[in-house]
Amino acid sequence: MITNAGLNIVANALITTNSPEILYVAVGSGLCHLTSALTAGTIYSSLTTSALAVAVTTGQSLTIVSGSQTQIVTASAPAAQNATSISVNAFTANFNYPGDTTVGTSVTFTPTVSDTQLQTEVFRKAITSSQLVSSPSGEAMSVMYLSPTDAAGDYIAEIGWFSGAATSSPNTGTMIARVAYQNIRPSDQSSSLNIQRLDIF
Repeated sequence: MITNAGLNIVANALITTNSPEILYVAVGSGLCHLTSALTAGTIYSSLTTSALAVAVTTGQSLTIVSGSQTQIVTASAPAAQNATSISVNAFTANFNYPGDTTVGTSVTFTPTVSDTQLQTEVFRKAITSSQLVSSPSGEAMSVMYLSPTDAAGDYIAEIGWFSGAATSSPNTGTMIARVAYQNIRPSDQSSSLNIQRLDIF
């Protein structure tokens, strides 16, 4: 269950007694990040980005997020999955956005059983606690507390749970679950998330 200002999302899954221990929880922006900085006051008609996780359609709104600064731009032409640039309606940058700035989208990414990584991982953290309950049925509860300073200002579109050889480095370990979840983390550090996962075996 993900709790945020009264909003709850439950993530339950059936597993076997041999299922691996969850070590890390990660969040992703779902689309891409800038690879070329934007300068405040400069007019742009395209964004240079990392490989797009999914295709972008003409007229789609994109949110550029860096700290307390956000700017919404509109795609002026389609961009294919794995493309590294997006054509947008001309806009004037309202901030000096660094080259690793997150670009989010309102598209909901549907998790599939073939997923092995998040679309675009932006933050991960070791689980805060875990508990095994053997009765009345076998249950394993893992909890990760996303503090107000964790991933502050990031656009979150997905959450993943990792085991095996997972470390603090992005895209490591075995992803055992992924859910879509859309939220812009407040850059003023005014909100926390308590992410709980219940596995039943």
